[in-house]
Amino acid sequence: MVDTNESTPEKELLALIQSGNPVKEIEIAALFEKLKPLDAESLTGSWRPGPYVETGHPGVQQLKEAKFDGKDFYSEDNVQPVMCLNDKGERVFNEQYGYASLRKVEYRGVLSTAMIYDTHPIIDHFRYLTDDYVFGAMDTKMFPKEAGMLYFCLKKAKL
Repeated sequence: MVDTNESTPEKELLALIQSGNPVKEIEIAALFEKLKPLDAESLTGSWRPGPYVETGHPGVQQLKEAKFDGKDFYSEDNVQPVMCLNDKGERVFNEQYGYASLRKVEYRGVLSTAMIYDTHPIIDHFRYLTDDYVFGAMDTKMFPKEAGMLYFCLKKAKL
């Protein structure tokens, strides 16, 4: 018999970020590395921000200030990576960040889907969390190295 209460990296990570409490990047990184890879097809659709991962990374505050509202995946070569809410509360594409593409990329020893921005030095590495959540690590030189990795969670939008 399978114990459904058994702890898994997915359950641990989701509980950690849903708590809303500050968390050390090293804890998130250790769990991220245990997550399963993700295929591009499973990202198709609209995704909203999940709970913010409060590691102290300055990107979290920037996302909040920009009214970040997720990412839209249409195909491997057509991704709107930064959706925001405008002053009317409408969900709009942030053209400043341009488009992106999905590719299989090995990151920390795991081959999984990554989103590569067309015009910015950003690669978002994705891993499976649940059927409704994915977890990402933003690999970029746009923040100082000492800021660490920006980890984020996305929740599948229900239509």
